[in-house]
Amino acid sequence: MNVMIQSILKLAKLDTNTVEFCKKEQSLNQTVKEVVYNFEEFAKEKDVKLELNNCDNIILNQDKFWLKEAFNNILKNGIEHTPKGGSVKVNLISNSVFYKVIIQDTGEGIEQSEIRKIFNRFYKNSTSSKRDSVGIGVAISKSIIESHNGYIDVSSEKGVGTTFSITFMKY
Repeated sequence: MNVMIQSILKLAKLDTNTVEFCKKEQSLNQTVKEVVYNFEEFAKEKDVKLELNNCDNIILNQDKFWLKEAFNNILKNGIEHTPKGGSVKVNLISNSVFYKVIIQDTGEGIEQSEIRKIFNRFYKNSTSSKRDSVGIGVAISKSIIESHNGYIDVSSEKGVGTTFSITFMKY
């Protein structure tokens, strides 16, 4: 119950723009690496392979605490919705136009008719096997990512898996 209340408070603060982000130029690679490291044991317990494919060091103007929160929510969902023996891959990409973090799982997937709803507060996939979810983690992640001048996109296929792509444009 406490986790749910804390999550609702976070989302309310983000929605009302009362969060003061403390952004500074930091390694996005390190931020993502720390998130992946924090989930290694959880993935092992669930018998899900967790993999990080890094690239050259990416420096992003970020509030590391909040950006980790955004990645935590997405990575946690990916692991929780992936069956034993499946995998979750995190890829970092950098090119001349953008930086991208891709989180791809081999989980249960999302029906095409429900994909556009997943960023809504309190949305829970109607066929999800996870019944204790509050349904606001992805909404929190979207708000945080947008506050970092990024955007988040999702693609999914039922029974195959889901891919979240988080893009930060270079300016």
